Amino acid sequence: MFSDLTVIDNLEMSFFTMKDQSIFQSRVNEVYQFFPVLRDRKNQLAGTLSGGERRMLGIGMGLMRKPKLLMLDEPSSGLSPVAFQNVAKIIQEINSSLRTAVFLVEQNVKAAFKLSKRVYVMKAGHIILEETGAELLKRNEWWDLF
Repeated sequence: MFSDLTVIDNLEMSFFTMKDQSIFQSRVNEVYQFFPVLRDRKNQLAGTLSGGERRMLGIGMGLMRKPKLLMLDEPSSGLSPVAFQNVAKIIQEINSSLRTAVFLVEQNVKAAFKLSKRVYVMKAGHIILEETGAELLKRNEWWDLF
């Protein structure tokens, strides 16, 4: 994200290498469907957005290229629980409606379990557990695995 550029300029920057520039506006509209607040803030400098809005812009920038895989590193970091709930809901919508795989790295374990269809737990660089998020949530003491 470029703090000194507007929201719309950031979306354009993430799209500028695409060969078919004629679909830019349709991609922007798709991002706005997921994140309506970005439409309201399209002429605002990205550096003045709230933490949640910045996270939305970052994800929106990634969506501009219509990826098959969206990699998110700590999407809950620095967000209030309510702001993260909104972002989490949108991540799930992106996964289901766009059929985009989402690779999520998250230290908020319960949030990760709720969001994920498959969970891979790593310790010291090795996968020590693979399970569904729903199954791990059912365990009262999942931390006994570590």
